[in-house]
Amino acid sequence: MQKQRSVARILGAVVGSLGLVLVVICAYALKLAVTRYSDSNRIVSLAVASRDLTNTLVIFRLERGDTLSYLASAAPAPDSVMSSLADQRATVQKNYAQALQSLASAEAPGLAEKLDKLRGIWAQLEELRPRAVTALKQEKAARDANLQPSWARISDAYMDAIGDVTAHVDNAMTLIDPVVDRLLIAKQASWQARANAGQTILIQFSSILANKTWTAADGVTFADLRGRIQQSWVVVRDLSPNVASPELLQAIRNAEPEISGALSDERNAIATKLLAGEPAGVAGIDYRDRQLVGANNVVIVTQTALANMISRAEDGASRARFSLILFGLLVPASLALTIGGLMLMRNRVTRPLTAITGVMTRFAAHDFAGEVPGLGRNDEIGRMAAALQVFKEAMINAERLSGDQAAERADKEKRASELSGLVRQFESRIGQMVQTLSSASGELETTARSMSGTAAEAQTQAGSASTLADQVGGGVQTVAAAAEELNASIREINRQVEQATRATEQAVVTVKETDSTMRALADGADRIGEVIGLITSIAGQTNLLALNATIEAARAGESGRGFAVVASEVKNLASQTAKATEEISAQITEIQGATQKAVSAIDGIVKTIEEVSSINRVIAAAIEEQNKATAEIANTVQHTAEATSTVTRNIATVSSAANETGRAASGVLKAAANLSSQSTSLTSEVDGFISKVRAVA
Repeated sequence: MQKQRSVARILGAVVGSLGLVLVVICAYALKLAVTRYSDSNRIVSLAVASRDLTNTLVIFRLERGDTLSYLASAAPAPDSVMSSLADQRATVQKNYAQALQSLASAEAPGLAEKLDKLRGIWAQLEELRPRAVTALKQEKAARDANLQPSWARISDAYMDAIGDVTAHVDNAMTLIDPVVDRLLIAKQASWQARANAGQTILIQFSSILANKTWTAADGVTFADLRGRIQQSWVVVRDLSPNVASPELLQAIRNAEPEISGALSDERNAIATKLLAGEPAGVAGIDYRDRQLVGANNVVIVTQTALANMISRAEDGASRARFSLILFGLLVPASLALTIGGLMLMRNRVTRPLTAITGVMTRFAAHDFAGEVPGLGRNDEIGRMAAALQVFKEAMINAERLSGDQAAERADKEKRASELSGLVRQFESRIGQMVQTLSSASGELETTARSMSGTAAEAQTQAGSASTLADQVGGGVQTVAAAAEELNASIREINRQVEQATRATEQAVVTVKETDSTMRALADGADRIGEVIGLITSIAGQTNLLALNATIEAARAGESGRGFAVVASEVKNLASQTAKATEEISAQITEIQGATQKAVSAIDGIVKTIEEVSSINRVIAAAIEEQNKATAEIANTVQHTAEATSTVTRNIATVSSAANETGRAASGVLKAAANLSSQSTSLTSEVDGFISKVRAVA
């Protein structure tokens, strides 16, 4: 039988399991909070770095564009432009330093290599800047012809490096928060729209300053940039209100003129004039200032998306910090609660239950020493202890009453045992006397019945014997006559058997002759088969000869045509002979089969007739023996008839004596029956007396 676990252990296991589940849940929630807190802080640092990189790139694009435009111009750059370029350079240098500081705390695998590349290009740019500033103050003829291509190449390399680092930082923020991912897509798309718009503005501004018209290739470049702007802006417009903040949605609306409003129409109109070989019809500085305002509105969309990313990440970090603190406290609290619950249950439940169980076990063994634990408590344990105390007192009283009842029961049992002994002695003595009387009366009655039955049987048997003797006398006479008739019948059967034997012997002779004839017929059929085989062989050879003759006739040509006809006829006759021979051979085979079956059947008949002849001889011998036995039976029957007469006379005497014996036995039977009845009455009275005595006892 399977061992049962104690209730205390089960309760401990249940409470411990619940506590363990609580601890595990809190620990898991703490782990998730740590992960969310780490991810949120990581997004914050990466978003700040992306923002600083974007700000650096925005200002640098202005510096790059103005520098390229005025390097292509014939006249020196105005002082206002030089002052603006100086401010731009200072801002770019400041933003670059701030971006490097933000990138130092950003966690993005593989970022160090890209930063090294950025620093190298930045050093080249810093080396080229003083030369560009000097060239901008000179006439075009005095400038280094290689300066403009170098500035374009190095500035493009710097923007590519910034874009590469930004893309790497942005990719490190993906797949953490879906909302951040959507904002990141909006930021990248809006920046692409701004970059392509800025490139469009730069191309047109440079053409206006240089008073240059466009070729078809310039028109294709403009159309491609315009398509890219529209494509990127579609992604920005698709931002839903549950992802974008109201500030971001408003920034998108403010930037619409740059993308598809008046500023876009102005760029399209200028492109149409330049492609037609006409002047733009606008002042370069005014055009640039108007377009840059719209471009800056697009940059505001990018910066607002970054701000939303940072804000959401900071909110996530704040919530994760709260969860981290909360579950950091809940884990030890749940562990302490589990341990405290186990200790409380052990001290307040399992130990008292174990003590009460031990007391109940002692009570079951009738050991009532000691006090019941838990008396005086106001909980379920206390009520159980009070009930157990009542049970203890009741068991003590029951033990005392049980002892008194046992003593009284022992006294009664003693008196009843003595009275029962006296009753058994009286019952034994009376029983023996009644048994003797009853046995004697039974034997007397049995003897009387036996005598009466014997006398009646003797009388009956005597009458039956007399009747049978008479019948035997008549039967003996009948047997004598039947024996004589049997003797005559046996003689007639003997005569018939002799005739059957002679007929059987004649049949054996006839069948043997038939067997010889059939065997001769079988031999003849075999010889016919041999002849048929010879004919078949001859027919085959004839057919072969006719075939050879036909071949020779064919070789002879016209002279052998008549011989060929004859050979053909001979061949046909040989074929017919072969077919007829085959049919005859089949018939002969059937005759041989039938002959063999007839021979086998005749052999069986011969054996059967020989067996019948043998049986007839045995029957004849048996009939001879029967004839002798019948004669002896006739003599014996005659002597039996004489003895039967004597027996009949003796039986009459026995029948008279049996009648006298039957009358005497009837008197004895009546006396025995009366004695048996008196014995039965005495036994009933004694049994009734003993039953009453036992009932009283």
